[in-house]
Amino acid sequence: MVFIIFTVVGVEGVDIVYGGKCTANGDCTDANNVCTATKCACSPTSYKTDGSNKCAKKIDLGGTCTATPTGQCADANAECDGTDSICVCTANYFANKKSVCAPRKKPEETCAAHQCVTHATCKTTTNPTKCKCNAGYTATPTTKPTMCSGAIKVATLSYMLAVTIFVSMMLLLQ
Repeated sequence: MVFIIFTVVGVEGVDIVYGGKCTANGDCTDANNVCTATKCACSPTSYKTDGSNKCAKKIDLGGTCTATPTGQCADANAECDGTDSICVCTANYFANKKSVCAPRKKPEETCAAHQCVTHATCKTTTNPTKCKCNAGYTATPTTKPTMCSGAIKVATLSYMLAVTIFVSMMLLLQ
């Protein structure tokens, strides 16, 4: 008995979809696919949809997305917000006027509303407006600040001495 196996690659009229064999980009019939390492895969501007072998165009900021799969948002610094199901910038980025995720403004940098790092606010009382750390937070590092950090509470020496004496007395009473 003789078995003959045929592999169809790039034949006109035959659909070659995600995961199918290919030799050039034109072989993949899905518009969101490219030929990578002899297989059709999602293009850089698309993502593989859940539960299928299809690729969908990545979603712009503010566009509707689903919790899975990851990588649906077009901007590399964006993710799908699980609560609102829309593409939003990640915590260290904000959406600029061009709808692109830009790094958040550091303390003392010129800003507009909602552009500053965590624990900082854009103060309109300065000209030009600048990011200032909120009350209880300081710009760190001090020479070239990149964020606002909260004050660390340190026990005073007298408190530590009192605790040591108390513990010693408790041990003597046993």
